[in-house]
Amino acid sequence: MTRIFNKTTNQEILIDETNELVKISPKLYEEDNPHFDIELKGFNFNQHTLTCNECKSFKDSFGSNDLNWFIEFNNTPYRLDLSRFGKEHNISQNKTITSDYFSGTKLRLKIFINSKEDLERLLEEFVKKEEYEKCSILSRQIDSMKE
Repeated sequence: MTRIFNKTTNQEILIDETNELVKISPKLYEEDNPHFDIELKGFNFNQHTLTCNECKSFKDSFGSNDLNWFIEFNNTPYRLDLSRFGKEHNISQNKTITSDYFSGTKLRLKIFINSKEDLERLLEEFVKKEEYEKCSILSRQIDSMKE
């Protein structure tokens, strides 16, 4: 069972990857673009968010600086980078598709590597770019890892 969860709000979404309609592909080896590809055949995620509070909360965080969402795959949690969504290959995506080949939802969820050292390197990049709001959020996350 793969789990998408928010540590702050205690919300979680469970995805049964043993279901033949679900395909989860971790792409952790892509050095510049570590992410998970999730295919949900016959499932319209956007429509589902109208009736499911957890999924709505998750979708509402798309495009935000919220660093509290994680995906847990094979008992290993990975922090999600939901800050940018769009069509480019190297950012997160949310697509609902209806075609002869595939009908359903495809999600690409970028991740941060989950070590404190990687988060500190990311913080340094944000400082150099003068992205202070992200610096503040990331600093709080780094501090919470010390506990």
